[in-house]
Amino acid sequence: MAEIKSGVTRKNYMDTFNRLYFATANAVLFTLVESAQASELDVYEYLTYLLT
Repeated sequence: MAEIKSGVTRKNYMDTFNRLYFATANAVLFTLVESAQASELDVYEYLTYLLT
């Protein structure tokens, strides 16, 4: 049986985690932008208000 290197497994795990994290962050940001547009708000001002 071939030995699995722990470094390769960890790298693949972290890559998958990072992709899921950024996909979730992207979805949240997209939702905020779409909500601002649906409410006819200035998107930049809305995001600035929320994030400060």
